[in-house]
Amino acid sequence: MTAVPLGSGASAPSKMESQSSFSSSISNTSAVDSATALHTLLSPDGYYKYLRIPKPPPPAGAGSTFMPGKQGDDADGGANSGGQQSIGEVDADIVKKNYRRLSLRHHPDRPSGDAETFRVLNRAKRVLTNPKLRRQYDLLGLDLDEEEGEGGNDGGDGEKKEAGNGDGAADGQEEAGSGGSDGGVLSQMASATLAVILQMAVRTVMMGLASTLVCRYKLLLIPSIIFLAFITYKVTSTIKQLPAGTISMRERASPSMIALGLVLMYFGRSDEHPWSWTFWLGEALVMTMLLGNSVPTKSPALDLGFVILSLILSLILRGKFWRYVMVLCFTGALGIIALLVFPVMEMVLEEIMNEKLRKIGEKVRAHAKMMERYNSSSSGTAVVSD
Repeated sequence: MTAVPLGSGASAPSKMESQSSFSSSISNTSAVDSATALHTLLSPDGYYKYLRIPKPPPPAGAGSTFMPGKQGDDADGGANSGGQQSIGEVDADIVKKNYRRLSLRHHPDRPSGDAETFRVLNRAKRVLTNPKLRRQYDLLGLDLDEEEGEGGNDGGDGEKKEAGNGDGAADGQEEAGSGGSDGGVLSQMASATLAVILQMAVRTVMMGLASTLVCRYKLLLIPSIIFLAFITYKVTSTIKQLPAGTISMRERASPSMIALGLVLMYFGRSDEHPWSWTFWLGEALVMTMLLGNSVPTKSPALDLGFVILSLILSLILRGKFWRYVMVLCFTGALGIIALLVFPVMEMVLEEIMNEKLRKIGEKVRAHAKMMERYNSSSSGTAVVSD
C-alpha cells in the first residue's frame, strides 16, 4: 500500500472540501439540522446565506443622504445593463425555488423538521421577495419586524399559499409592513394638525356668514334665531334624560348665547354706523361660543383665553367681509404648508434613521465576523490540544 505524502495529496481534498462545505451542508439533510439552519437564518444577512441568494450590492451613493431615487432603487431594481442583474435586484423566482426545497426539509411534519425553523424560513422568503422589507433588512442585517403569527400556519396551507398566491402574499406583506410607518408619531401629528386647520376654516366660514350676512337681514336673522331656540329646547329636554354633569353649562347655553350675539350684531349695525361697540360685543360673544364648542376639554382657564382672544379678534375683524376672506386664505395657506412640511420632515427623519441603522448594521456584521473567527480559532486550538 502506497503512503500518501502529507504535503501534496492531503491538502487537495481538504481544499476541495472547504470550498464545497456550505453547498454540501445545504444539500445534505443529515449535515444541516434545524438548530444549525435556525442559527444561520438568525445571523447577520442569514436570509441570504441560507437561501443561497447573492446579496445585491448597495446602490451607488447609498452612504450619502438624500440621494435622488434612492428609495426607488430597490423597488425598481435599477437600470439593466448588458442583460445582467441590475443593482439592488433579487431574483424572486430563485428565492421561491430555494424556499420550496428548504421548506420541505424543515416542515414540522417531517421527522427532521422544526416549527420555529420553518416559521423563520417562511419569514425569510417574504422579506427577500418584498422590496420594502428587504431594504430594511439590508440596512441592519437583521429582521426586527417579525409579525406575530406570521409563520404559524402549517406547512400544507403555507405551500398552497406559495403555489397559488405567492404574489398576493408579498403584496399583503408589503401593506402590513407599511402600516407601521403610517401609524407613526409624525403621521398622527400631521393628521391632528390638518384636523385643527380644517376646523379653523369651518369656524371662520361660519363666523364670516354670521357677522357679514345673517345679522344684516331680518329674513336670515329670524329663521336663525328660531333654529337656535329649537336647538336650545332639544338640549334642555335631553339633559333630563342624561346623568347629571354629562352636558356642561357652556354647552347648554351655547345656542342661546349665539342667538344673543346675532341680535346684538343686528342692532349694533346701521347704514350710518356699520360698526359699534354693541356689534363688537355680539361678534365676540358668537366667536367665543364657536371657539369653545370646537374644543372638547372644559377648563375655566381655557374659556377665559377664548374670551380674550375673541375680544381681540373682533376688534381686528370688525365684521368686514374681506378680512374674513383674508383669515380664510391664511388658514388655507397653513394647510398647504402642513401638507408640504410633514412629508419632508418624515423623509428627513427616515433618512437619519436609515443612516443610523446602516452604521449599526455594519457594527453587527463586523462583530459577527469577529466571533466567527474567534470560534474557528478556538475550535482549532481545542483539536490540536486533544
